[in-house]
Amino acid sequence: MYICFKFLTGSTVVTSWTRLEMTAAVGATEIVLTHPVDWSAGDTIVIATTNHRHSQQETEQHTIASISSDRRTLSLTEPLEHQHLGVVGTYGGQDVEFRAEVGLLSRSITIQGTIDDQWNDVIEKCPNNFDTGKNIEIHCKFRAIFKKYVFSRAIKP
Repeated sequence: MYICFKFLTGSTVVTSWTRLEMTAAVGATEIVLTHPVDWSAGDTIVIATTNHRHSQQETEQHTIASISSDRRTLSLTEPLEHQHLGVVGTYGGQDVEFRAEVGLLSRSITIQGTIDDQWNDVIEKCPNNFDTGKNIEIHCKFRAIFKKYVFSRAIKP
């Protein structure tokens, strides 16, 4: 039995999630975050609900249109459908944060190929006496067959 590995790496994401600095109203196309992020325009984010315990349907997914120079204000491609809190309240002398979590969803690597009859070669199984020193030859066969491919941080069509 032979085991093959393919290692794929993407860009390092330092901040995978943060919270809202201030409340984002219904219809808002900008949100302000508590911390700067290293996300990019085109990335997909999730904004958690902050309503009552049966409001899970108010969690929203959005695409970032642009990011401010301080990396804390995100412009969205579509307006918010629900209000998301970003406040601090004091109860019994204790400050309690009521802030929606905002998380980065675009963290996958997508590999796409095209199907073309001219690249529909049959690759035979490696022989029982396969020498791992021949991995360069196999890699070259792979590249010859799958000529068109796309690597991307975000899941995009």
